[in-house]
Amino acid sequence: MKSLNDKLKSFQSSISEISICYHYFRPVHQEAPFIVWAENGEGSSFYGGNRKEEQTIAGIIDLFTKEEFDPRIDEIQNFLFKLPSFELESVQYEEETELIHYEWSFEI
Repeated sequence: MKSLNDKLKSFQSSISEISICYHYFRPVHQEAPFIVWAENGEGSSFYGGNRKEEQTIAGIIDLFTKEEFDPRIDEIQNFLFKLPSFELESVQYEEETELIHYEWSFEI
């Protein structure tokens, strides 16, 4: 079984190729667009012989942008198609920040 830290570091490395990307939160000075991602627990893990054979980690990716039809949307979608499972959870305009916020759930 691959270590949890190895899975997370590999994910961080891969998603960072898309855009400016942060784990858990963004620095205050960072302007949009940016991506924030975080693991939030265990996903649909695999069992065999009465024991866990492979642990799947669930998480969230958030894209914050001011650009309508931002090309990063498709870049994130293309990245996510390589993973075992993902779903576009919501898209919303945040009036307070004037940002468009996309949120995907994923499993690695």
